[in-house]
Amino acid sequence: MESYPVEYYYQSIEKYKQRAYETSLELITQAIALDANQVAYYYHRGGVLQRLQKFDVAIQDFDKVIGWERQAAAPFIVEALLAKTEMLYQQKNYDLLIATCDHFLRICRNHWKGFFFRALGFYFTQHYYLAYQDIEMAFYLSKQPDSIRPYRGLIGFKVGKFVQAQVDFDIAIRQKPEEAVLWFNRGMNLYKLNKLSEAIASFDKATQLGLKNKQLYDFRAKALQQINSLK
Repeated sequence: MESYPVEYYYQSIEKYKQRAYETSLELITQAIALDANQVAYYYHRGGVLQRLQKFDVAIQDFDKVIGWERQAAAPFIVEALLAKTEMLYQQKNYDLLIATCDHFLRICRNHWKGFFFRALGFYFTQHYYLAYQDIEMAFYLSKQPDSIRPYRGLIGFKVGKFVQAQVDFDIAIRQKPEEAVLWFNRGMNLYKLNKLSEAIASFDKATQLGLKNKQLYDFRAKALQQINSLK
């Protein structure tokens, strides 16, 4: 009996939902072999490959979708760009991440994720003021701004916005009190605010939660030394 590519496509989707990603990949690859002119097939295969952490080939499929000219491909292009930004961030390919976010924001001017991931790209390439502008946009555009606070605090710290960063770290810690890195970042910010005893307590909490960081020990020692010098 003749098989049609759309059958393989829908079977692949079902296997994806069941988390049988290898089987899903085999099925969608068969669909593409039979009909290579369906943007939905490449978008779906990119998602399967992403789940399998085969990021390089996933990006190739998403790039095919992004380059699709036809109007019918528009919804897939947006989703492919979003998926690509997430993978580039995981791969720490920050220059390409920034360029991809630029492309995404030309299509979706007010999408918070475009600003958010570009902010991270700028942060890790040490363009801190550009990162701060973008993280502020992401914060105000997102419907869940509290999820952005740890990043805004970190970037705010880099540009000297210590008072605002403190608010962000305090709220973030109330949401995730077992996050050792948050306690460390909060301690660094408190140190900059000259709240030395609180900084030491925050560093100690980070250590208690299992963080081992030379910078933590160095700044804790500096804070303690400054406190002792005032006695």
